[in-house]
Amino acid sequence: MGSKPPQRLDEFNMDRKQFNYVKRVLQDLTVGRYPRVDHLPLLLNLHQNRFVLTDNDRLMVYFHPTVLPVPPAEARPTGASSAAPFDPGSGEQPSRPEVSILEHAQEDMQRQWRVLRETYRSTSESEPVPGVCGRYRFLFFIHTHRIEAPGFPYQKTVYTLSIWDREWDELIWHDVYPFEREDRRRAIHQFWTRAKTNFLPEHLRSGKMGSNTIDPRLPERIRYKTVYHTWENHPSLPPPPRDTIMFVLATAMFHTNEATYKDQVVMRKEWEFVTGHRSELIPHLVFCGLMICLESKYLPDNDIERQTQFLRLFGVSKKMTWMKEGLQSYITMSGWPVEFSTALRL
Repeated sequence: MGSKPPQRLDEFNMDRKQFNYVKRVLQDLTVGRYPRVDHLPLLLNLHQNRFVLTDNDRLMVYFHPTVLPVPPAEARPTGASSAAPFDPGSGEQPSRPEVSILEHAQEDMQRQWRVLRETYRSTSESEPVPGVCGRYRFLFFIHTHRIEAPGFPYQKTVYTLSIWDREWDELIWHDVYPFEREDRRRAIHQFWTRAKTNFLPEHLRSGKMGSNTIDPRLPERIRYKTVYHTWENHPSLPPPPRDTIMFVLATAMFHTNEATYKDQVVMRKEWEFVTGHRSELIPHLVFCGLMICLESKYLPDNDIERQTQFLRLFGVSKKMTWMKEGLQSYITMSGWPVEFSTALRL
Protein backbone atom coordinates (compact mmCIF):
# COMPACT_ATOMS: atom_id res chain seq x y z
CA MET A 1 0.00 0.00 0.00
CA GLY A 2 1.41 3.34 -0.99
CA SER A 3 1.73 5.68 1.95
CA LYS A 4 2.05 9.34 2.64
CA PRO A 5 5.51 10.34 3.88
CA PRO A 6 5.51 10.58 7.68
CA GLN A 7 4.99 14.03 9.12
CA ARG A 8 7.89 15.66 10.91
CA LEU A 9 8.08 15.10 14.62
CA ASP A 10 7.94 18.82 15.33
CA GLU A 11 4.48 19.01 13.74
CA PHE A 12 3.13 17.05 16.69
CA ASN A 13 5.08 18.65 19.54
CA MET A 14 2.85 20.29 22.10
CA ASP A 15 3.27 23.85 23.16
CA ARG A 16 3.04 24.64 26.87
CA LYS A 17 -0.68 25.39 26.73
CA GLN A 18 -1.45 22.11 24.96
CA PHE A 19 0.76 20.25 27.42
CA ASN A 20 -1.33 21.64 30.27
CA TYR A 21 -4.57 20.71 28.47
CA VAL A 22 -3.43 17.11 28.08
CA LYS A 23 -2.26 16.98 31.69
CA ARG A 24 -5.65 18.19 32.93
CA VAL A 25 -7.57 15.62 30.86
CA LEU A 26 -5.35 12.81 32.13
CA GLN A 27 -5.80 13.99 35.73
CA ASP A 28 -9.57 13.92 35.28
CA LEU A 29 -9.54 10.43 33.80
CA THR A 30 -7.32 8.93 36.49
CA VAL A 31 -9.53 10.12 39.36
CA GLY A 32 -12.88 9.44 37.68
CA ARG A 33 -13.95 13.01 36.85
CA TYR A 34 -15.63 14.01 33.62
CA PRO A 35 -12.82 15.26 31.37
CA ARG A 36 -12.80 18.68 29.72
CA VAL A 37 -14.40 17.73 26.41
CA ASP A 38 -12.89 20.59 24.40
CA HIS A 39 -9.42 19.16 25.04
CA LEU A 40 -10.19 15.54 24.21
CA PRO A 41 -9.60 15.82 20.43
CA LEU A 42 -6.08 17.14 21.14
CA LEU A 43 -5.22 14.11 23.29
CA LEU A 44 -6.83 11.68 20.84
CA ASN A 45 -4.95 13.14 17.86
CA LEU A 46 -1.65 13.10 19.77
CA HIS A 47 -2.30 9.47 20.67
CA GLN A 48 -2.87 8.64 17.00
CA ASN A 49 0.09 10.62 15.72
CA ARG A 50 2.53 9.01 18.11
CA PHE A 51 1.93 5.65 16.44
CA VAL A 52 2.03 7.10 12.94
CA LEU A 53 5.52 8.40 13.63
CA THR A 54 6.74 4.88 14.33
CA ASP A 55 4.85 3.10 11.53
CA ASN A 56 4.82 4.70 8.09
CA ASP A 57 2.18 2.28 6.75
CA ARG A 58 -0.26 2.46 9.64
CA LEU A 59 -3.79 3.50 8.77
CA MET A 60 -4.72 6.76 10.44
CA VAL A 61 -7.77 8.30 12.09
CA TYR A 62 -8.59 11.97 12.52
CA PHE A 63 -10.46 13.76 15.29
CA HIS A 64 -12.12 17.03 14.42
CA PRO A 65 -10.39 19.57 16.71
CA THR A 66 -13.58 21.15 18.04
CA VAL A 67 -16.72 19.67 19.55
CA LEU A 68 -19.75 20.23 17.30
CA PRO A 69 -23.04 21.25 18.94
CA VAL A 70 -26.14 19.87 17.24
CA PRO A 71 -29.19 22.19 17.30
CA PRO A 72 -32.52 20.65 18.32
CA ALA A 73 -34.48 19.02 15.52
CA GLU A 74 -36.86 21.35 13.74
CA ALA A 75 -40.51 20.43 13.62
CA ARG A 76 -41.27 18.53 10.43
CA PRO A 77 -44.29 19.22 8.23
CA THR A 78 -47.36 17.06 8.78
CA GLY A 79 -47.01 13.78 6.94
CA ALA A 80 -43.26 14.20 6.34
CA SER A 81 -40.77 11.44 7.03
CA SER A 82 -39.36 11.44 10.57
CA ALA A 83 -35.89 12.12 9.18
CA ALA A 84 -36.71 14.06 6.04
CA PRO A 85 -34.04 16.59 4.98
CA PHE A 86 -34.98 20.13 4.17
CA ASP A 87 -35.84 21.04 0.60
CA PRO A 88 -33.44 23.72 -0.75
CA GLY A 89 -36.11 24.91 -3.17
CA SER A 90 -38.90 25.23 -0.64
CA GLY A 91 -38.35 28.86 0.26
CA GLU A 92 -36.54 30.02 3.36
CA GLN A 93 -33.48 27.87 4.00
CA PRO A 94 -32.31 26.99 7.50
CA SER A 95 -28.77 27.72 8.60
CA ARG A 96 -26.14 25.22 7.54
CA PRO A 97 -23.26 24.24 9.85
CA GLU A 98 -19.74 24.23 8.45
CA VAL A 99 -17.69 21.12 9.17
CA SER A 100 -14.26 21.38 7.61
CA ILE A 101 -11.28 19.17 8.39
CA LEU A 102 -7.73 20.52 8.48
CA GLU A 103 -5.68 20.78 5.32
CA HIS A 104 -3.41 17.77 5.87
CA ALA A 105 -6.43 15.49 6.39
CA GLN A 106 -8.35 17.01 3.48
CA GLU A 107 -5.35 16.44 1.22
CA ASP A 108 -5.25 12.80 2.28
CA MET A 109 -8.98 12.40 1.62
CA GLN A 110 -8.38 13.37 -2.01
CA ARG A 111 -5.96 10.52 -2.54
CA GLN A 112 -6.82 7.10 -3.86
CA TRP A 113 -8.09 4.80 -1.13
CA ARG A 114 -6.71 1.28 -1.23
CA VAL A 115 -9.76 -0.73 -0.31
CA LEU A 116 -9.25 -3.29 2.45
CA ARG A 117 -11.96 -5.67 1.25
CA GLU A 118 -10.94 -8.37 -1.20
CA THR A 119 -13.97 -7.82 -3.44
CA TYR A 120 -15.13 -4.29 -4.08
CA ARG A 121 -16.91 -2.30 -6.73
CA SER A 122 -16.08 1.38 -6.48
CA THR A 123 -18.98 3.83 -6.56
CA SER A 124 -16.80 6.92 -6.23
CA GLU A 125 -17.20 9.54 -8.94
CA SER A 126 -14.39 11.73 -7.68
CA GLU A 127 -10.99 12.02 -9.32
CA PRO A 128 -8.38 10.94 -6.76
CA VAL A 129 -5.00 12.61 -6.55
CA PRO A 130 -2.56 10.29 -8.34
CA GLY A 131 0.40 8.76 -6.53
CA VAL A 132 0.47 7.54 -2.96
CA CYS A 133 -2.66 6.12 -1.36
CA GLY A 134 -4.63 7.79 1.40
CA ARG A 135 -4.12 6.69 4.99
CA TYR A 136 -7.06 8.14 6.92
CA ARG A 137 -9.80 5.56 7.31
CA PHE A 138 -11.93 7.14 10.03
CA LEU A 139 -12.85 10.77 10.67
CA PHE A 140 -14.35 11.39 14.13
CA PHE A 141 -16.71 14.20 15.15
CA ILE A 142 -17.84 14.63 18.77
CA HIS A 143 -21.28 16.22 19.21
CA THR A 144 -23.19 17.80 22.07
CA HIS A 145 -26.99 17.77 22.40
CA ARG A 146 -29.02 19.75 24.92
CA ILE A 147 -31.65 17.70 26.77
CA GLU A 148 -33.90 17.64 29.82
CA ALA A 149 -32.88 14.48 31.67
CA PRO A 150 -35.22 12.99 34.28
CA GLY A 151 -33.48 12.86 37.64
CA PHE A 152 -30.53 15.03 36.54
CA PRO A 153 -31.74 18.66 36.35
CA TYR A 154 -28.20 20.07 36.26
CA GLN A 155 -26.84 17.82 33.50
CA LYS A 156 -28.12 19.23 30.24
CA THR A 157 -25.65 17.70 27.77
CA VAL A 158 -25.51 14.35 25.99
CA TYR A 159 -22.48 13.46 23.86
CA THR A 160 -22.65 11.47 20.64
CA LEU A 161 -20.09 10.54 18.00
CA SER A 162 -20.15 10.60 14.19
CA ILE A 163 -17.61 8.53 12.28
CA TRP A 164 -16.97 8.81 8.57
CA ASP A 165 -15.75 5.39 7.39
CA ARG A 166 -13.77 5.76 4.19
CA GLU A 167 -13.71 2.04 3.55
CA TRP A 168 -17.50 1.93 3.21
CA ASP A 169 -18.30 5.53 2.22
CA GLU A 170 -20.72 5.93 5.09
CA LEU A 171 -21.34 8.04 8.16
CA ILE A 172 -22.05 6.13 11.38
CA TRP A 173 -23.63 8.00 14.29
CA HIS A 174 -23.30 6.49 17.78
CA ASP A 175 -25.68 7.28 20.63
CA VAL A 176 -26.36 5.26 23.80
CA TYR A 177 -28.55 7.59 25.82
CA PRO A 178 -32.15 6.31 26.09
CA PHE A 179 -34.08 9.56 26.64
CA GLU A 180 -35.22 11.86 23.81
CA ARG A 181 -33.35 9.63 21.37
CA GLU A 182 -35.75 10.13 18.45
CA ASP A 183 -35.28 13.90 18.70
CA ARG A 184 -31.49 13.49 18.62
CA ARG A 185 -31.69 11.17 15.63
CA ARG A 186 -33.73 13.68 13.67
CA ALA A 187 -31.40 16.47 14.78
CA ILE A 188 -28.24 14.65 13.65
CA HIS A 189 -29.91 13.79 10.34
CA GLN A 190 -30.71 17.45 9.75
CA PHE A 191 -27.21 18.43 10.86
CA TRP A 192 -25.36 16.22 8.38
CA THR A 193 -27.71 16.61 5.42
CA ARG A 194 -27.38 20.39 5.73
CA ALA A 195 -23.70 20.59 6.64
CA LYS A 196 -21.18 22.29 4.35
CA THR A 197 -18.25 19.92 4.34
CA ASN A 198 -14.86 19.59 2.67
CA PHE A 199 -14.38 15.87 3.25
CA LEU A 200 -17.36 14.03 1.74
CA PRO A 201 -16.59 12.41 -1.64
CA GLU A 202 -17.93 14.21 -4.68
CA HIS A 203 -20.61 11.59 -5.38
CA LEU A 204 -22.26 12.40 -2.03
CA ARG A 205 -22.26 16.19 -2.25
CA SER A 206 -23.11 18.68 -4.98
CA GLY A 207 -20.97 21.68 -5.73
CA LYS A 208 -18.16 23.06 -3.60
CA MET A 209 -18.23 23.79 0.09
CA GLY A 210 -20.81 26.44 0.78
CA SER A 211 -23.22 25.30 -1.92
CA ASN A 212 -26.87 25.16 -0.92
CA THR A 213 -27.46 22.03 -2.98
CA ILE A 214 -27.89 18.75 -1.13
CA ASP A 215 -27.28 15.41 -2.80
CA PRO A 216 -30.17 13.06 -1.97
CA ARG A 217 -27.80 10.09 -1.83
CA LEU A 218 -26.13 11.22 1.38
CA PRO A 219 -29.01 10.23 3.71
CA GLU A 220 -28.74 6.70 2.34
CA ARG A 221 -25.14 6.57 3.57
CA ILE A 222 -25.94 7.46 7.20
CA ARG A 223 -26.29 4.63 9.72
CA TYR A 224 -27.60 5.11 13.24
CA LYS A 225 -26.03 2.97 15.99
CA THR A 226 -28.08 3.30 19.14
CA VAL A 227 -27.05 0.82 21.83
CA TYR A 228 -29.80 1.73 24.28
CA HIS A 229 -30.22 -1.68 25.93
CA THR A 230 -26.66 -1.52 27.28
CA TRP A 231 -27.83 0.97 29.91
CA GLU A 232 -30.05 -1.72 31.47
CA ASN A 233 -26.99 -2.84 33.44
CA HIS A 234 -26.08 0.66 34.59
CA PRO A 235 -25.75 0.82 38.40
CA SER A 236 -28.03 3.84 38.58
CA LEU A 237 -30.97 4.44 36.28
CA PRO A 238 -31.59 6.79 34.66
CA PRO A 239 -27.89 7.18 33.86
CA PRO A 240 -26.19 10.57 34.19
CA PRO A 241 -26.22 12.21 30.73
CA ARG A 242 -22.55 13.23 31.01
CA ASP A 243 -21.54 9.57 31.30
CA THR A 244 -22.00 9.49 27.53
CA ILE A 245 -18.62 11.20 27.07
CA MET A 246 -17.01 7.98 28.30
CA PHE A 247 -18.90 6.05 25.64
CA VAL A 248 -17.64 8.50 23.03
CA LEU A 249 -14.07 7.90 24.22
CA ALA A 250 -14.55 4.14 24.27
CA THR A 251 -16.06 4.06 20.77
CA ALA A 252 -13.32 6.27 19.36
CA MET A 253 -10.58 4.10 20.84
CA PHE A 254 -12.29 0.90 19.68
CA HIS A 255 -12.48 2.15 16.08
CA THR A 256 -8.91 3.45 16.23
CA ASN A 257 -7.76 -0.02 17.25
CA GLU A 258 -9.79 -1.63 14.45
CA ALA A 259 -8.85 0.75 11.63
CA THR A 260 -7.34 -2.07 9.54
CA TYR A 261 -10.38 -4.35 9.94
CA LYS A 262 -11.61 -5.38 6.48
CA ASP A 263 -15.30 -5.32 7.30
CA GLN A 264 -17.60 -2.78 8.92
CA VAL A 265 -16.38 -2.03 12.43
CA VAL A 266 -19.15 -2.67 14.96
CA MET A 267 -18.75 -1.39 18.50
CA ARG A 268 -19.04 -4.15 21.10
CA LYS A 269 -22.15 -3.88 23.29
CA GLU A 270 -20.77 -5.39 26.49
CA TRP A 271 -20.71 -3.02 29.46
CA GLU A 272 -16.91 -3.17 29.72
CA PHE A 273 -16.61 -1.87 26.16
CA VAL A 274 -19.33 0.77 26.36
CA THR A 275 -17.78 2.29 29.48
CA GLY A 276 -14.25 2.06 28.08
CA HIS A 277 -13.01 -0.04 31.00
CA ARG A 278 -11.31 -2.57 28.74
CA SER A 279 -7.55 -2.15 29.05
CA GLU A 280 -7.10 -1.39 25.34
CA LEU A 281 -9.63 1.45 25.49
CA ILE A 282 -9.50 4.30 28.06
CA PRO A 283 -6.59 2.84 30.13
CA HIS A 284 -4.55 2.61 26.94
CA LEU A 285 -5.41 6.21 26.04
CA VAL A 286 -4.30 7.36 29.50
CA PHE A 287 -1.08 5.33 29.33
CA CYS A 288 -0.23 6.76 25.91
CA GLY A 289 -1.10 10.25 27.13
CA LEU A 290 1.33 9.87 30.03
CA MET A 291 3.95 8.54 27.65
CA ILE A 292 3.46 11.51 25.32
CA CYS A 293 3.96 13.89 28.25
CA LEU A 294 7.07 12.06 29.45
CA GLU A 295 8.54 12.18 25.93
CA SER A 296 7.82 15.87 25.49
CA LYS A 297 10.44 18.59 25.68
CA TYR A 298 9.07 19.65 29.07
CA LEU A 299 10.19 16.41 30.77
CA PRO A 300 13.67 15.37 29.55
CA ASP A 301 13.98 11.57 29.35
CA ASN A 302 17.23 11.59 31.33
CA ASP A 303 15.58 13.14 34.39
CA ILE A 304 13.81 10.24 36.14
CA GLU A 305 13.30 12.25 39.32
CA ARG A 306 11.47 15.02 37.48
CA GLN A 307 9.38 12.51 35.54
CA THR A 308 8.45 10.67 38.74
CA GLN A 309 7.43 13.94 40.36
CA PHE A 310 5.24 14.68 37.35
CA LEU A 311 3.52 11.28 37.55
CA ARG A 312 2.56 11.92 41.18
CA LEU A 313 0.01 14.38 39.78
CA PHE A 314 -1.94 11.40 38.42
CA GLY A 315 -2.35 9.14 41.43
CA VAL A 316 -5.10 6.76 40.33
CA SER A 317 -8.19 6.74 42.55
CA LYS A 318 -8.71 3.60 44.65
CA LYS A 319 -12.19 3.17 43.22
CA MET A 320 -10.74 2.99 39.68
CA THR A 321 -9.74 -0.68 39.86
CA TRP A 322 -10.09 -1.13 36.11
CA MET A 323 -7.81 1.86 35.46
CA LYS A 324 -5.20 0.61 37.93
CA GLU A 325 -5.13 -2.85 36.36
CA GLY A 326 -5.00 -1.52 32.81
CA LEU A 327 -2.23 0.99 33.48
CA GLN A 328 -0.17 -1.54 35.42
CA SER A 329 -0.31 -4.03 32.56
CA TYR A 330 1.02 -1.46 30.08
CA ILE A 331 3.67 -0.20 32.49
CA THR A 332 4.88 -3.76 33.02
CA MET A 333 5.02 -4.46 29.29
CA SER A 334 6.88 -1.21 28.66
CA GLY A 335 9.48 -1.80 31.35
CA TRP A 336 8.90 1.50 33.13
CA PRO A 337 10.80 2.06 36.40
CA VAL A 338 9.15 0.83 39.60
CA GLU A 339 9.13 4.43 40.79
CA PHE A 340 6.56 5.25 38.09
CA SER A 341 4.07 2.66 39.37
CA THR A 342 4.56 3.92 42.91
CA ALA A 343 4.06 7.53 41.84
CA LEU A 344 0.75 6.58 40.18
CA ARG A 345 -0.27 4.68 43.34
CA LEU A 346 -0.82 1.47 41.43
